Order: sequence, then structure tokens, then C-alpha cells
Amino acid sequence: IPTDLQVPEQIARLFAEIRKEWSGIDVLVNSAGVVWRESLHETNLDRLCSMIDTNQRAVAIAMSEAVKDMEDKEDAAIINIGSIAGHRVPPSGRRATLYSSTKYALRAMTEGVRAELHARGSKIKISLISPGLTHSDLHNKAEPSGQYAGYPFRPLDAKDVAEAALFLLSMPRHVQVSDITLRSIEQPD
Repeated sequence: IPTDLQVPEQIARLFAEIRKEWSGIDVLVNSAGVVWRESLHETNLDRLCSMIDTNQRAVAIAMSEAVKDMEDKEDAAIINIGSIAGHRVPPSGRRATLYSSTKYALRAMTEGVRAELHARGSKIKISLISPGLTHSDLHNKAEPSGQYAGYPFRPLDAKDVAEAALFLLSMPRHVQVSDITLRSIEQPD
């Protein structure tokens, strides 16, 4: 179902269509992301808003909609895909401070929603996967110079991140894995 995650009404429409067709969802994987490799003084408002709208607001809306479907289920999960940049701000030379701040916020949002769900007695599991550099179009688009076309080390593959999500879903119902940080064995930081 084509959806622009920067438009809240489209996210709501997406969940309405899912409910109509499949009676809701059992698993939500929030994996969309936007990054602009610019410092605060380089960026413009449109690019800043695109990161916040996709990396934070869309995730919050999707989780809110998903919880409506999952609330009474015994086996449901939300998996947010963050970034290792949400655990530490990369050196300033990488111009990723703004992106990193959105991923720190995602980390806080994931932990906060977990606490809210627990306080309500919900059985919904919620986890964060924080991958290091992952070979994807995200980095190629973020760095128009082509700097990431030839990585200085082997990055993760998207399949590696998907395997981590499958691991989370394979855990017994009583096991809550809160956060997974993974990176290539060759990634220096």
C-alpha cells in the first residue's frame, strides 16, 4: 500500500486499509529512515523536517495505530529500526549530528512506549535494533559525493538486520529483548 510516511493522514489510511483487508496487524517493523549528512548550519528546514517527520513522527503514529490492533493480543510485537548513531554521536566530521539526534529520540520513544505498555499490563513486546553502517540506498542518497559507494570496510547487509528482527520474534513469549546493537566486525566505531 503506497504510503508517504511524512504525511500523517496517509499513515492513518494505511492502517485503516490493513484493518479492512486483514483485521489489523500482529507485528510492526518501523524501518523507514531519512538522513541528510549536513551540519546544523548547512541544513535547510525542509531537510531537517523530513528527518524528523520520518524518523520520529511517522514511527510514533505507526506505533499508536499498531497498538490499537495489538492491545488485546497475547502475541504481538513492535520492532523499531534505529541506528548505532542513536547510541553515540558520530564525530562532527561525518556531519550526522541531526540524524543522530532523531535516532536518540527513537531510542527514548521505544523505551518510553515499552514502559507505558507495561504499566497497562499489555503483552506487546517492543524492541529496538540499532545497526551500524548497513549497505543500502539510504547512505547512497545521503552522500551524493559517492563517498559510501566504496565502503572502507564491509558494512552489514539488510539481511543481517532482518535476521536480528527474526531473532526477536523467535524469542519465547516471556522473554523481552529490549535493544540489539549490531555492526560489522570490521566497523571501527
